[in-house]
Amino acid sequence: MDILTTLSKAISTNGIKRATSGSTFSEILLPATFTNHLNVDRLDRSKPMEKNRQEDRSEKSKSRNLQIAENSHLVGKNSSFERKLVQEMLLPYRPTHKFKRQEIKADYDTAKANKLYHLRKQMLQNESWMEREDQLLLNELLPLMVKLANFRVYLPHVNKRRLFQRESMREIPQVPKFDEDPMVFTDYIGLLTHTKFRYKSSSKQNGIIPKMLKMMVNPSNKVTLPYQTSQTYNDVMFFFKQRSDYASMRETFRLMKIANCQLNTATYNIIISAILKNSKIRKVKKVNGELAYYLNDMINRKIGVNYITWNLLGQFLMSQSALEFYIKKMIEQEIPVTQSLALKVFETVFKNENGNKNGRTIVITLLNFLKINRISFDSEILKFTLKHLLEDTKNGNSLEVAWELLNFAYRKNQNMFNVEILNLFLNHVSLSGRIDLSLIILYHFKNVFKVSSNVESFQFLYKSLVRNGYSVNFPVILKFLKNLQLKMKLGYRKNYWLVKCESISKFNCLKQVTSEDLEKLGYLMEHIVNGGMKVKWELFKVSSRDERKLLRYLHCVPYNNNGNSREKTRDKHCITSGETKAKKTEYRKRIRYIAVQNAMIKRIGYANNWKEALTKELKDRKLI
Repeated sequence: MDILTTLSKAISTNGIKRATSGSTFSEILLPATFTNHLNVDRLDRSKPMEKNRQEDRSEKSKSRNLQIAENSHLVGKNSSFERKLVQEMLLPYRPTHKFKRQEIKADYDTAKANKLYHLRKQMLQNESWMEREDQLLLNELLPLMVKLANFRVYLPHVNKRRLFQRESMREIPQVPKFDEDPMVFTDYIGLLTHTKFRYKSSSKQNGIIPKMLKMMVNPSNKVTLPYQTSQTYNDVMFFFKQRSDYASMRETFRLMKIANCQLNTATYNIIISAILKNSKIRKVKKVNGELAYYLNDMINRKIGVNYITWNLLGQFLMSQSALEFYIKKMIEQEIPVTQSLALKVFETVFKNENGNKNGRTIVITLLNFLKINRISFDSEILKFTLKHLLEDTKNGNSLEVAWELLNFAYRKNQNMFNVEILNLFLNHVSLSGRIDLSLIILYHFKNVFKVSSNVESFQFLYKSLVRNGYSVNFPVILKFLKNLQLKMKLGYRKNYWLVKCESISKFNCLKQVTSEDLEKLGYLMEHIVNGGMKVKWELFKVSSRDERKLLRYLHCVPYNNNGNSREKTRDKHCITSGETKAKKTEYRKRIRYIAVQNAMIKRIGYANNWKEALTKELKDRKLI
């Protein structure tokens, strides 16, 4: 294949690199780096309720309902709460600086976006259409890229390389005193933007961290202005990009200009990667004009592009011919290829006429390509190959093939395993309700690969349990999973699949869980914990007599005749009446109602005065 030959030539000429976001570092910066840190993992949640708490609950609920009713125009439906909040935050820049969200406009054409999205989806099966679109993009952008190659590449200056913890179950560290050490501000912003704080959903879009970032990193904040740098603005842009909040990311970019911070190549790389991510959703316009705008802005500021910029733009291309032409141009410019672009080439090459990808063919060709070009196997390539093997629905034993590849990779390099690879497997088996395989995979990663699970891992476990069907031991298995999640210090938070599990346990499978039940399951689980059971799709057939006892207890009964799909069965001891279904639906609605009510109560303060509300929340959480 010509394009793979061209890719090989590019790698042999200029090498291959692993592209980064500009924020991968070597010195570990953990939440504990900052002082006065509250360890919420050790808070005692087992204490009984205070005497008057249950008595006051109904009164408190009435008060909350009244408060929400009185402020429904501020935080209720059609209140435009988010838009008005952003409008208030951007108020200091009026009238000198204009932002799109300073005016509340409902100008997004949903019908047009849906129409263009479905049209594009259909046209992605048409090779000639993709070639025409790619040609238009190349004609517009390539001259700009060649011109930018003559300018100097600017990157943010950092005195040390940092490595951030992926996620934390703890409270955010207290806001430090920045005047004592100016670099602490950069480190603190870096921590907030790169570590996912799950406590009180702090890092989510409605959490406290986005509000803190908007307050701390902007030119109107005279306290932090002396410590604001290009790096801090880049970190904040990266944070909003990761959460697909593109409007806030663009506003941060504009604020960076107002603050007179030096824009650099990394800044524009973050923006281009955000456009790439955003291009996969329903959009009203093409990306061509948006990309051209930022490249022209770089030309006006005489900021050059680096290999990351070249490789990001290459990922917008859809056709083989355009990708081949673009890689040849990269060879001329002596630009190395990144893994992301190389893997994009493989996905493009092996799409069949229906637009689906033959996973096994991709993997075999990729492994041969790596061997010929002497490219080392790492976590990104491993994740790519496993993902395509597991998605290969034409082969019934795709799980076992992927598992063999995983163990082969472990023998070659033990340092490329992470929780994302674990969740790939858990997601795959959860679709079929295989709670037995889910537990085997979880413990194998924990004991053999030394990979700890995260909150998403347990969501897949609860999903497996729900899809496994009703059984008399359903409540026992659920209690075991919840205890295991707490034991692994992953907290206890409601999610869609956990609520489904609890509703089934409460209304369908009415077994009272005793300590003896948990001891029995724990004893049977020794077959999995000790690594005795293997990952096999038809596990029941190859299991020993004792192992089958565990599988029966888990309600993992043998498969039907075709060996692929599992019949969803229900235990005769479980209740499945229409009345029970109605109660269960009402139970889930009630939980959803309480969650929405709690969110609306928190919003009221921000709707009245966002600065005072944020200060109060920071003080209540002892962050200042």
